[in-house]
Amino acid sequence: IRWPEKNVQLIEGYYNLWRAAQAGELWEFLNVPADWWAGYDLSGVRECGETPWQEAECQRLIDKHGSGVFAGLDLFGAVSIGPRAIAKRLDFSLCHATARFPQWKSAADAWFATADHPENIQYLLGIHESDQDKVSAAELPSFAGAGIVVNRARSCSVDNWNAASHIASGRILINVADDWFPCPHWDNKLLELLPDLNAPAAIDVDTGSHHNLIPFSIITRAYFERLRADYGYDGFFYPEYTSMYSDEEFTWIARHDKVVISAWQHFFEHRHPVLGKAQIDDVYRKQNAPEHYTEGKKLMDARLREIGISPVLVQAPSQRKKLLVCAPGETFSRLWVAHWTTLITTLEKHFEMDSDGQPGVGSLFSYSTNVYVTRSSILHEILKTPLKPDYVLWIDDDNLVTPDKVLQLAQDLENDSALDAVAGWCFLERGEGVCISAGNFDATDQIEFMTYGQLCSSRDPVCRVDGTGFPVILMRYRLLERVGHEAFYPRLSKHYRWGFSGEDIAFCLRAREVGARLAVDRRVEVPHLKLGVFRPNITSSEKISENQEKTA
Repeated sequence: IRWPEKNVQLIEGYYNLWRAAQAGELWEFLNVPADWWAGYDLSGVRECGETPWQEAECQRLIDKHGSGVFAGLDLFGAVSIGPRAIAKRLDFSLCHATARFPQWKSAADAWFATADHPENIQYLLGIHESDQDKVSAAELPSFAGAGIVVNRARSCSVDNWNAASHIASGRILINVADDWFPCPHWDNKLLELLPDLNAPAAIDVDTGSHHNLIPFSIITRAYFERLRADYGYDGFFYPEYTSMYSDEEFTWIARHDKVVISAWQHFFEHRHPVLGKAQIDDVYRKQNAPEHYTEGKKLMDARLREIGISPVLVQAPSQRKKLLVCAPGETFSRLWVAHWTTLITTLEKHFEMDSDGQPGVGSLFSYSTNVYVTRSSILHEILKTPLKPDYVLWIDDDNLVTPDKVLQLAQDLENDSALDAVAGWCFLERGEGVCISAGNFDATDQIEFMTYGQLCSSRDPVCRVDGTGFPVILMRYRLLERVGHEAFYPRLSKHYRWGFSGEDIAFCLRAREVGARLAVDRRVEVPHLKLGVFRPNITSSEKISENQEKTA
């Protein structure tokens, strides 16, 4: 500001000589060993609330001139300059609810060990009053501040999380659990996703569940306050929940408010029994008690109706929709058939019956060793039937599809009347790289499949594409009429490996020619049985390791 003619890199280099003792060396910040605190009572220690004058002055200059002027400078911990707005020192509050002693500590330590700036993190351990004698303040990881928050209400995770949030002072609040572990450099990665820390936002990271659910809240203080003001929350969750469906309601509200930032390129591992990563213990049994499911589902349905959010596709009588499910294939496994039965019976509950009381869901099977013949024979049946469906769903015989994923695709089409088709996706291997089954055409009409990172880079989970495979795809009947009977005939070209395209790519090429709009929903991932259930834990790299375990 005083000498704008000076080069930023030179200034930064001059003042950062202190970082290196000798050429090639860097100082490191390490956790203070726990035994250093032995014998001391730290329960009364609190971080000074007074803002240092250097930080206040830096903030004043940034507010006056904008953060872009200071890009590339490290203002010595007073404020951080980066691709986000300027933040105060205390960026994060980790609100950790537990009833597991002493297992909680491994998760707590992991969050600090993987952070780039633990000195900017507040840690709050929420426990029930019945567990006060099971933990001491000396055990807590402490950098920007730590404390034990005693919940004197119900003995449940929701109340523990909410109680901890009441005294959280960070700009970003996270509800941590004993079985949830972050990726390396998680603090910087989350901050890079937030262009404005003062705006309401909820970050949706990859937890390994592959569902629409956001099981853990990573929210800015602005959205934390909106949840309390607009939806009656008592912290992270609505206070009448005990466990089940509290996070599901939060997911629906956050998406309804359009504050969700997609961050599926960052893997925060959820080591939960339902994902096959832990054993059931007494805490899981208590949280997953049948009465919690019954009470939670009833409460959520009532709450969402009151708010004006529908958790499933619901049609008014004047807008009845008919769905035709097409299952082309060569072989159908017992596992696939089991999924099919559940799928059809569930979908029948969500698509309106016609005036004669007939279900709004029909199905067509076709068997052939030639996939072009299989799809074309089904298409001919669809186009010649006098009972025109509104939607046509294609499910391959080697992909497992659950009802929630189909309903999500249906909701996508309801939300965007200009879309003609929306697909789910599966992982593919291409050489040493990992890609997904959707992408865009190049100049020779060959599809360039997207990477997992590209799919997750957009804030909108529904991403426009030129072409897609057919692991599962829902399309409007009008699209089939426009493309016509030859939709799945192979396209001939010397640019294709065998001289002709696959039937799914041929369809997408013809759909493009008639001006169709296609999309893929990143939330609808399906396992591919023939290729094996292949889902790498992708973090910073999208390469496949040679020993990557694959299970079928």
